[in-house]
Amino acid sequence: MLATLEACPVGLPGSVLGQGRSIVETQPARRYRLSDRRLSMRAMECLVTAFRCDDGALVLVLTETSDNPGPSITNCVELLLPAVFRDLAEYQPERIRFIEHYRDDVSYRSQGTRETFDELLFAPDESAGIVFRGWQPLWRKA
Repeated sequence: MLATLEACPVGLPGSVLGQGRSIVETQPARRYRLSDRRLSMRAMECLVTAFRCDDGALVLVLTETSDNPGPSITNCVELLLPAVFRDLAEYQPERIRFIEHYRDDVSYRSQGTRETFDELLFAPDESAGIVFRGWQPLWRKA
């Protein structure tokens, strides 16, 4: 479920978009809430910012927030990606890129971790729409 609009929290490093691609539209970040019985007792929340590119692709940046009441993006990505994809059913899987974003101030990794962007790799799936396949590091703040 996509809900409240917020100011865009993401400034994308050029390497995150992909070579030769430029942004033609940025939609305001939306707080996305995922509630699923497989997530334990709490729903998770993250910000989803959509970037439409000049080649027709849609880059969705999923940003972890400090006030997320439930599991992190990393810990529920197998449920989160198909849910977000279903909400954007007008897009074909090959036209979408999902990026996991952790800001400097929010990290579930070891202390001292800086801002990161990782591509969330997926494959089309008949029943779920898409299934998560892994991570590809894109950018780390120096």
